[in-house]
Amino acid sequence: MLPTIWVADAATRARRQLLRGRAFLVRQRTQLKNRTHGHLVAEHHLRLTTDLYGKAGRTWLAGVALSPALREQVDVLLRLVDALTQEIQALDHRVKRGAHGNAVARQLQTLPGVGPFGALMLDAEIGPITRFRSSHELAAYAGLVPSTHSSGGRTTHGGVGPAGNRWLKWIL
Repeated sequence: MLPTIWVADAATRARRQLLRGRAFLVRQRTQLKNRTHGHLVAEHHLRLTTDLYGKAGRTWLAGVALSPALREQVDVLLRLVDALTQEIQALDHRVKRGAHGNAVARQLQTLPGVGPFGALMLDAEIGPITRFRSSHELAAYAGLVPSTHSSGGRTTHGGVGPAGNRWLKWIL
């Protein structure tokens, strides 16, 4: 009498792990970059280039006068950023191949702002769209439906809250 739940197949679970792992590495790289910016601001060094991690930014970083302790920290952070960038690029190649071979992902990429990563993430997190009877059910699964409070003939709508698939909510 209870409705059954959908359990992702092995291929979908593997795709989720790939995409979630890539998202984790990108977040770690962002934290390292933010820490580098924080170190520079702490010693009142304003970056003169728009991309601190591009060719001009790296040249500026190599020439800026930093205290020995800060120079060591910045160099370590830059090596970590470079290592993570290589790993992310390798994962990006796998994501692009996966999106190219996935009909749903190719169709999702026709939407403005949806690339290979986003399309594959949407497909992996949603699963077969036929398991939802309506768009409202999909929005509720994603956690994008605002809360509603009614009392005494008065109704208020709140935020979306923490419920739902956090990865799907994040990508949307």
